[in-house]
Amino acid sequence: MSTVLDDSRQYLTGILENLIAVERMAAASGRSPEGYSALHGVIPELERIISESYPLSNLLDCSDMLVHAEGPGAARILPSISAYSWVFGVVEKSVRSYYGNIFNEIAGIGKNAAKDLDIRISGVAPGSIWVGVKIEHNPNIMGQDIGVWEERPTLDLLPKIAEQIGDEGMLPGIQSLELDPAFLDSSLSILKDLSPTGNKGVHTLEISTKKGGSARLGQRERVVINQALKGLLTSRQKKGSLKGTIRAADLDRSRLSLRSNDYNVVCLFPSFTTEIARSYLGHSVELFGVYETDKEGTPRRMVVESIRKLPDTMNLI
Repeated sequence: MSTVLDDSRQYLTGILENLIAVERMAAASGRSPEGYSALHGVIPELERIISESYPLSNLLDCSDMLVHAEGPGAARILPSISAYSWVFGVVEKSVRSYYGNIFNEIAGIGKNAAKDLDIRISGVAPGSIWVGVKIEHNPNIMGQDIGVWEERPTLDLLPKIAEQIGDEGMLPGIQSLELDPAFLDSSLSILKDLSPTGNKGVHTLEISTKKGGSARLGQRERVVINQALKGLLTSRQKKGSLKGTIRAADLDRSRLSLRSNDYNVVCLFPSFTTEIARSYLGHSVELFGVYETDKEGTPRRMVVESIRKLPDTMNLI
């Protein structure tokens, strides 16, 4: 199976072979090689292949995810340190958050295992900022068996979800992915973080994987995601109430975590305040609103309209 790097080598080899063949024909016919000086115009192309295509091809072959940043801070010559720092920082944070959700929701491993991820840079390439990300096997997460590690969920879902971000909202194709609502909520939050604001000289960030395709993120996508996270995301919806204990609260994102013996629900509470957090955190409550379920019908995400405190003597967890 040929790699991207093999393709670049074949292209370079073809150019060199053609150049040599034409020069030999000129010498055999007795014509002056100077008459073929135009052939030397391919030299810049050869230099581009060697300096850019080779490094980029290697990244495409060796990375779990490829990141391409563009903007005035990501210039081909002398990119800014702040742009590079932002790219490396946001990518590491996003990969750890993504795998934390994967481990917690899909693989049945504790979310904190993402702290032990061995995230490597498979390389960088010139031409704006190209960075390759590789996740190395860590036996502390999935044991010594490398085969089990290689079967782990990949980063492919991130570009697939990002491709469903439209000009004014999420595209209908997001439903065909049939994602868990809580996982979709956290994945969109990660994509929002990956969408540059332009403050660091980066205007767009493209993410791509071998099987997930590619998607470009910018300020427009950031606005669309922010709006989408304020409402319902999937078509499996029910209006009603859920009982449980408030286990965590995020004031910045207006999020609550409701837990019971039967479910763990991410709750979006638009009117969430510090006073509500102090009054209800750690207590048994009943939440009213519209909730989204997974394929089995288990509540996973809720847009809360109102909240009622229950007696703490109720055994809900």
